[in-house]
Amino acid sequence: MTNEPQTTIEEVTETEAEVIDTIEKTIEETLEEQIQLLEKEVTNWKDLYLREKAEVENFKRRTREEQERMLKFASQPILEDLLPVLDNFERALGTQANASEEVQTFLKGFEMIQQQLLQAASNAGLAVIEATGKEFDPNFHQAIMQVEEEGIDSNIVVEELQKGYSYKDRVLRATMVKVNK
Repeated sequence: MTNEPQTTIEEVTETEAEVIDTIEKTIEETLEEQIQLLEKEVTNWKDLYLREKAEVENFKRRTREEQERMLKFASQPILEDLLPVLDNFERALGTQANASEEVQTFLKGFEMIQQQLLQAASNAGLAVIEATGKEFDPNFHQAIMQVEEEGIDSNIVVEELQKGYSYKDRVLRATMVKVNK
């Protein structure tokens, strides 16, 4: 017989058990590492999703606000173009003191047209900026002249030289005024 060591079934089973334990531990560690990596990836994807969702909501809100702003002031260019027409009506109607009866009748019709135009512009949001007798406000008034009049407080509008108009919450044209010193 040879002197080779004999291995018993118990020794083989123990060795196999150790190998199996080592393989199981390695598999467990690998699986835990993969689980951690996958959990990190899921967290990153969730974070990215939430950020993108917030960005889309912000875009929708900004777009809606911009559309509302555009709709709110859609009539502004037309109303700005009508201001010289309103001024011309006012100048024409200011000449009626020395007019003949025939011209007076014509000016009466002119005045009715002016009132209709003013009403339509008012319905669209145009408003006259009141000035005479009010305190001068550079946001609404443009001082063209300063005068000294007795009995009127300083910085009060004495006379309106050209009407000013506002549209909703914007000044289209400031009122040109004379202001008391």
